[in-house]
Amino acid sequence: MGKRPRVRYTLDTGTVRSLSEEEKAAILRAADELIGTGGRSMLTKILKGSRDKKVLEHGLDQCPAYGFYRSLTLEEISHRVDWMIKKDYLRIDYDGRLPMLVFSEKGWEMERNTYAEEVYQNMRRDAEEGQFRTIHEMKDVNRLVVFDVLEKIRACRDEAFLPMLAEWKKSEVRKVRERIGSVEKTIESRECGSVFSWMKAQKGDAVRLSMLVERTVREVYPKYYSGDIVDFFCILHSRGRMEAEVEAGRVWQLFCDGRLVGTGSHDGNHITGVYVSPKEQGRGFGSYIMERLEQEIRKEADRAVLDASAPAEGFYEHRGYQVVERKTLSMGNAELTYPVMEKIF
Repeated sequence: MGKRPRVRYTLDTGTVRSLSEEEKAAILRAADELIGTGGRSMLTKILKGSRDKKVLEHGLDQCPAYGFYRSLTLEEISHRVDWMIKKDYLRIDYDGRLPMLVFSEKGWEMERNTYAEEVYQNMRRDAEEGQFRTIHEMKDVNRLVVFDVLEKIRACRDEAFLPMLAEWKKSEVRKVRERIGSVEKTIESRECGSVFSWMKAQKGDAVRLSMLVERTVREVYPKYYSGDIVDFFCILHSRGRMEAEVEAGRVWQLFCDGRLVGTGSHDGNHITGVYVSPKEQGRGFGSYIMERLEQEIRKEADRAVLDASAPAEGFYEHRGYQVVERKTLSMGNAELTYPVMEKIF
């Protein structure tokens, strides 16, 4: 007998033209229960609140998004699921013959935020009740989500979390213990004002960081450069390149009150990228990132160098950098001229 063919599928969005952020988050939250193990049909049943035997056997009725679309028909829900696939929040990957759901990069980032908030709210409830229920489930939670939860706890600075953090630390691996300890110190310090967290990017952070950089470039750089040059900067900091930089330990990220606001990187004494989310600019985050990068560079070198973009040249001048030469890079029909700048410590 020959190998059985793959099960084929056809996407049908019906009359669906858009979904609210709440709907997207609910579909992704339900999909998280099925990633790599289930398909579109089962996802539709979870969102419907179906009493299907398999839904109940696998405990899928416990998903927070179970029954989100209770008032819609299965066909109407299926159109919404297919819209999420067509808009690349979800993708289809085959496991043998069967098409299974997987997250796209932007879908995972949205679900990561949703899941972290859900876990945080559960921990807040536990803290208020003096319970440790949720921390016993954290071993099975994605490490990046764990770190996001800890940053939310850091941002709230509620002393009610301290007993839970102490208990949680006993059963965790070193990297998580270190982050818990850092959060404990922040809470115990009782300092007022915003809480900053400056830390090296971890494997898995590259997607979110490359999205932050691309969003910044797409919103800010068109005021200074042609479309070809804007595209060049996006490619320069693509996901693949960002992953390589993170793997090499060159990338840092800045959180303020639990939210990612910017990133900075350096290779030796060469600062290779400083980006602040467009909605967070003008609040001193760029200066904070530069200060921390320069502190790292000072450990090994007596000067820092960088290639400045047009939007940032004045910013670097204010920080004591001077132009040492100007270079030109040809890109088809466009030319990029940029200053090489240096600061001697």
